[in-house]
Amino acid sequence: MAALVVALGGYLYLVDSGRVTTGEADARKRNLFKAYRRAEISEIVVEARPGDSSGSQKDEPIRITRRPDDAGDSLYYVDGELADQPAVDKLLAVLEFATPERRLDGAESRHDMGLDAPRLRVTLAMGTLKYRLDIGGEAPLPPGAAYAEVQGEGLSVVARDLVTELSLPRDAYRGRTLIPYLSSTLAEISLDGAGGPRHFVKGPWGGWAALSNDQKVRVDRDAFDRVLASLADVRAESFVAQAEAEQVLAQAENKVRLTLVPTQGARAVLDIGGACPGHSDDVVTVRVEPPPKKAACVPRGALDPLSSPLDQLVDRHLFSLRTDETEQIALSSGDKKLELARLGTGWHLRAPTESTVDNDVGQGFARRLHDLVGEEIVPPSAPDKLGLATPRATATLTKTGGGDGEASIESIELGTKAADGACYARRLVDGAVLRLTPESAEALVPSSFSLRSLKVIEEPAAQVRRIAVDAGDVHQVLRRSASGEFTMEEPKGLTTDAGLASQLTEALSSLRAERWVADADDGSYGLAEPRAKYELEVGDHKIRVEVGRATAGGAFARRTDQPGVFVLPHASGRTIESWAVDRSYFMFDPKSVREVRLGDAVLAAERLETAKSILSSAHTEGVVHLGGPHKDEGFDKPLLKLWLQTGAPDSAPVTVKIAVGRGDVWRETSVFYIRREGVEATFAIAQSTVRPLLDLK
Repeated sequence: MAALVVALGGYLYLVDSGRVTTGEADARKRNLFKAYRRAEISEIVVEARPGDSSGSQKDEPIRITRRPDDAGDSLYYVDGELADQPAVDKLLAVLEFATPERRLDGAESRHDMGLDAPRLRVTLAMGTLKYRLDIGGEAPLPPGAAYAEVQGEGLSVVARDLVTELSLPRDAYRGRTLIPYLSSTLAEISLDGAGGPRHFVKGPWGGWAALSNDQKVRVDRDAFDRVLASLADVRAESFVAQAEAEQVLAQAENKVRLTLVPTQGARAVLDIGGACPGHSDDVVTVRVEPPPKKAACVPRGALDPLSSPLDQLVDRHLFSLRTDETEQIALSSGDKKLELARLGTGWHLRAPTESTVDNDVGQGFARRLHDLVGEEIVPPSAPDKLGLATPRATATLTKTGGGDGEASIESIELGTKAADGACYARRLVDGAVLRLTPESAEALVPSSFSLRSLKVIEEPAAQVRRIAVDAGDVHQVLRRSASGEFTMEEPKGLTTDAGLASQLTEALSSLRAERWVADADDGSYGLAEPRAKYELEVGDHKIRVEVGRATAGGAFARRTDQPGVFVLPHASGRTIESWAVDRSYFMFDPKSVREVRLGDAVLAAERLETAKSILSSAHTEGVVHLGGPHKDEGFDKPLLKLWLQTGAPDSAPVTVKIAVGRGDVWRETSVFYIRREGVEATFAIAQSTVRPLLDLK
């Protein structure tokens, strides 16, 4: 009985598997192929008639084979090279669901249908089943259809879509992947050419390191992530002849040789650069190793990160942990300590005392440490020369891991002031020594001001009685009247812009620091001779703020009645130091405008209405300066002169003269300078507002 079962099984496998079952035939009676067993497909061969224009393979057949890989999965190969799996899957799907437009009874001449010498022949090996599909000449209907024959199944007419898919060139099935490894499997990366020689290896801490000055120096996370991301972009958009690609590379000025060494397997070497023939948005790439050689066009954007010089890729940050990754912060200097840890959505101070820290303060402190950057990485030297033999302070950030509970720790040692007067810090993760500014060095030393509230001024805006700003060209004093409106006390004769006055009041009455930097002024912050002074009068008391020299994120500043030096944010300084002068000096009620003259021409009715519409919303960006025009503002030869006759119908007309000077960029906006006769100030107005008036000339 056992022998009989084995014999029957062998029969069914060897004999019956080569037949189309009744169930298959019934289920696929409308399909081109009576059976389709995708799991058993071992080979597809597409042949074009010699000299036929369908496809680029000409008389060389496209041979797509299926092989199991080391993991037990099956992959498709085209002529021995790993194929583009999605492209092959699409071809398989097209064949599986192919249906004839109509079947023929065989009365037609095979010769007349072009099937004696078919233009395409597809051979499909499916276990012991084999099909051969021939595509002949064009059929009269539907458009683009062709005569076809499945050997042993009769004649039919197939649709244009099937013919088009089977006519694709060999390149359509070639693998698009030029780099055979994922970045996570790499042990070394080398770049030569544009950007200079650069060599990267895995550091002992698990991340990437650049070999620099015989050191393994940590790479900048963001910059190197762009390099790794560009590896995924090195993917063929199209293919190019090997000889043509090598000629382009030989002449290319900007090119890179990329060498990748995996943890296991052979290295990969690619040459990238030079405009791809016929594809100006792509660059040529030749995979030199591993075989087979492959030449293709890849997106041009892949080349830029690979051309980054070494100094843009090495990490000058003291800490790589981002703000949202930082779980604990510990600073120590002698017997002083500051320890901070996340608690829920906020922060908890552990030392020098136990207390809760405002979330924005804790986040700001963590962000400040993450943003610390050295001026440069210095070559290794004797620790005592750099003040690192006995560190002045240490700073440690801890990142709590996931489910495994492991932690990533980054520590910095801050040296005492070195013999050359500079401050140096050593990054323990890679041993790199960085030169710091005094401000950056102080951020690593425990201080009660490190976690001070960022609120510098917290006063009710409605109770502000007077504001004085003295900063560069801006000298203004605003006073609130009994009705609650601000008027321009100094300089006199100008109308106050209510919106700007409100913004100024809000910015100053609720002033926030970018960060606190020191307990007191040591003379290095430019506060001995302040660049700007702000004064706020609230109720019966005055608050004075002095602003010193610029720094990262803003300018050093202090409140004169309280200790501490902070950084005034750029945005706050810009708002406070803006003239609160009326911005509607160039806006006119259309009903009041009687006449508009551009240069010597009086505008006719239709163009006059256009000008009125434009002037009704001619809101300026703000005052550039008070006083007469400057020489570089273009008012000696203005782009445009306007004369307006305005006034009520029953009153004498008033003539208003406006001049538009040259274009410029002011506070990140494209503007024209503009002046109005009788108003001693130059304003900035958006170019988009003025250009329609220029078009009326």
